[in-house]
Amino acid sequence: MGHNYHNYRNNMRNVTSRKNLPAFSLVELMVTIGVIGIISAIAIPSISNMWSIARESSSRRNAQQAASLSHIADSAGLDHVVPESSGGIKATLELLSAGISGLSTTGIPIQVQLPLTEDEINKAAKYLVLRTSATKVNLEYDPKY
Repeated sequence: MGHNYHNYRNNMRNVTSRKNLPAFSLVELMVTIGVIGIISAIAIPSISNMWSIARESSSRRNAQQAASLSHIADSAGLDHVVPESSGGIKATLELLSAGISGLSTTGIPIQVQLPLTEDEINKAAKYLVLRTSATKVNLEYDPKY
């Protein structure tokens, strides 16, 4: 019995001596969680706004590339702009996305392609306009939107 009693006392000393170890109190933990919550509440809208700006920039860039490729195809003599009555801007973007090829006015083979998804086509289309001149219809970037 004496042996068990000494083990019990030694175990109790170890338990009571743990109270002196450094640790965080419940109040400190709650304050830390509150600070993290406040920082998150400030940061999440900013990050969300950055994502929407990045998506908008991507749409503008795709529209600029489409207008540039349209100009290159036009300079090479490739007929590719679909009139508004037959689908207009979206149909022209779908055609550019699928790719167009032919011979340039100088007889050199040319291929123009801008691979875009259906969603990218829809978003880029709002930054493009069809401008009609005396002889043809051109696809142009319109930064005013």
